[in-house]
Amino acid sequence: MAKVIIGMLFLFNPVFSIIDFLPDCIGYYLIFSGLSKLSDLNVQINEARSGFQKLFYINIGKLACVFLLPAVDTTWRLVFTFSFMVLELIFFFVTLPSFFDGLFGLSTRYGGVEKNIKSSEIITMTWVFFIAKEVLSLLPELMCLFEYTETGTVEAYTVLTPANYRVILHILNAVVTTVLGVIWYIMMKKYLSFYKSEEFTSAVDAAYNAEIAQNAQLLTYRSIKSLCAFFSCGVFFIIGIYVNNINFIPDAVFALLAAIGLISVKKLFYDKASVALCFAFGVAALAQLIISSMFFVNYNTADSTTGFAGLMMIVVERDMTAKVFYAAGAALAVIEMVLLSAFTFRYSRVFVSICEKYALRDTNGSVQISGMNDEIMKNTRKAFAAVKAVSVLLVISCALQQALYFTMPVLWIPTFFVSLAYALLVSRAISSFKKNIQDKFMIE
Repeated sequence: MAKVIIGMLFLFNPVFSIIDFLPDCIGYYLIFSGLSKLSDLNVQINEARSGFQKLFYINIGKLACVFLLPAVDTTWRLVFTFSFMVLELIFFFVTLPSFFDGLFGLSTRYGGVEKNIKSSEIITMTWVFFIAKEVLSLLPELMCLFEYTETGTVEAYTVLTPANYRVILHILNAVVTTVLGVIWYIMMKKYLSFYKSEEFTSAVDAAYNAEIAQNAQLLTYRSIKSLCAFFSCGVFFIIGIYVNNINFIPDAVFALLAAIGLISVKKLFYDKASVALCFAFGVAALAQLIISSMFFVNYNTADSTTGFAGLMMIVVERDMTAKVFYAAGAALAVIEMVLLSAFTFRYSRVFVSICEKYALRDTNGSVQISGMNDEIMKNTRKAFAAVKAVSVLLVISCALQQALYFTMPVLWIPTFFVSLAYALLVSRAISSFKKNIQDKFMIE
């Protein structure tokens, strides 16, 4: 429960449009991972954990969209804010009742009815806080609907423009959300203190050891399922959408999620080289994004006659600092793809090894030799071989894009389609892999 309490610390702060200085995705990850043991003992907590996991994925998407904000106007900011507000509220309405009902059931089962906690106040406060947080983050962006250009005589009096109202609404959001958030967090921390008590945790540990811990098959499947989920979600951040040679979909998010997935199967199959390559790829991706963004901010000026690529060529030819910035960004982009390809070769080995270790065994752990198992391994190797081949194509496509950007700026389009093919092939390979494991363990 300590993880849950720490995770909630990331949720109490205001969000400005979709910009969150304490990323909610970190909070939701800590919450759903912290509920792991309790979810095995209570169906409603299991449903709540699934809901918090979906909120984690939604907020990863929100975090990725933050990188698009410099390239879009206020209308798109409104679209992003409204869309994520609706998605989050939908899952709040599904997740929060299961969370509180599940805790109520657990406190009755493992703490006794007399120890049960009345939760009506914290439930009400939770709804008030989360609805206020979502709505107040949207209100400033609605001002773009009232923006207009007016010509004519300037009068000697002050008129409040939509921009003025936007500032006022941002201040309102900051103050109200922070106050409600602090009150909510204090109440929630007090409410959850019972679930950290020695009496409750001892009872839960005893029940978990008796009912769940002995089921090694279930725990193994869940670890593998987590690996598949993180890879399947993260790989779509590899898709390259370039604006002025900057990929606004951060590849580093895939590195983060892939690392979490690999760590989740550490007890089953831990490959240090995969984790190291994943870390190196993530660092390179983040560095490339920072360098490219700095280059764009420092050297971009409007010039409709030459276009951005033509203008940048002139700037790079005349300014040594610009040349260094551009060369560093281009080199990092290629290095990033090389590391991604190397990481792909390594994590493919992890998936194939896990398949050999678990999909070829019966429920007692004995190795089965059959034509069906041969077909499973053949299909698994073939699926990941295709992924590895496309990762090499991605390196070549990225290198050509960076080398020929000034003469052929449209080369980002082939890179986009190759990266899309990579994401789809990884998703398909992992889906097939997961089904083979699920069929062997006979788990729904």
